[in-house]
Amino acid sequence: MPNLEVVTFYENVNVHEGQGVYPGRMDISKLPKWPYGEAQVYLCGPVEFMQTQWRALIEAGVPPTRLHREVFGPELLNYLN
Repeated sequence: MPNLEVVTFYENVNVHEGQGVYPGRMDISKLPKWPYGEAQVYLCGPVEFMQTQWRALIEAGVPPTRLHREVFGPELLNYLN
């Protein structure tokens, strides 16, 4: 993938910012600039993380129909009953 840009955020690890690595939760403003209205975005993670990122991506201009998600974590057990 010649145009792939990777950005990594570590929420619970003490890291030094630089070369696409950031401390804390994902911050939309630190992502590479891309045409938000044309992108397909895939989210995977705990519910609270995805809700926060979902709202931020929509505010940045990603259409809800282009947001895809997969839940993992203890919240997933709620769907098994």
